[in-house]
Amino acid sequence: MSTAVIPTLSTTYRLGWWVLLGISVLSVLSYVVLIFVAPNSVDSLIAWATFSFYAVFVVLIPYRRGERWAWYLTWVLVVPPVVLSLNDRDAAPYFLASVGLTVIGQLLTRGAFFPRADRTRVG
Repeated sequence: MSTAVIPTLSTTYRLGWWVLLGISVLSVLSYVVLIFVAPNSVDSLIAWATFSFYAVFVVLIPYRRGERWAWYLTWVLVVPPVVLSLNDRDAAPYFLASVGLTVIGQLLTRGAFFPRADRTRVG
């Protein structure tokens, strides 16, 4: 298992992690609300909400532990907003803002998962 040892969580890591958690939780909430607002597309909204709910668990448990596979898997979170922005041009700025925040969150946490060569890595 490729687990990064994160002895002390840096401020940039914490900020990035909170951004990712916030985006994931807000995604779940928005899709659940949309299920009641737009009942004609309830099937796809349930699917997107489930995907986002899964993302919350990945960010909460393995990502927080520093498991490298979770860092790679979190890049998948940019796919739904990009797909949805292609389907709905009016909502595209909101979806693409979500993508931007996810990318920022990922880049802020990168140092914890991939330490520089001058630092020793355990694990």
